[in-house]
Amino acid sequence: MEKTKLGISTALLGAIACLACYYGGITATLLVVGAVLILESDEWLKKTCVRAGVLVFLFLLTSSIIYFIPNIISCINSTLGLFSVYFSIDIFSKLASWLSTLLDFLEKIVFIGLAFLAIMKVNVHVPVLDNFIDKHLNK
Repeated sequence: MEKTKLGISTALLGAIACLACYYGGITATLLVVGAVLILESDEWLKKTCVRAGVLVFLFLLTSSIIYFIPNIISCINSTLGLFSVYFSIDIFSKLASWLSTLLDFLEKIVFIGLAFLAIMKVNVHVPVLDNFIDKHLNK
């Protein structure tokens, strides 16, 4: 079993990194992924940490887009209000809230699943994500 410079196995550090990315937010993600990229030499560990970091940012971007939709509708409604035309935006807010809850649930499942797979040192292959990581990760 390969050990990291911290003295723990690479699989355990990969699982810790996945959970830190989920529970710690952007700051923890940047610190954990940065530390692994700078200090560790194991390619599997680097790819696992970068995958977790990229997923954090994808979930954040998706969440931002979901909450941007009601803002756009509200802007359109306000503009139409200048011409005394109004429509209800309540349904869009409820839809955004429902989608956000669904996304949070999905995010939790993905990161807990990644942590369990990392502790078993199983490679997760998502072609689009792997191609992106391979393109930007120096080998």
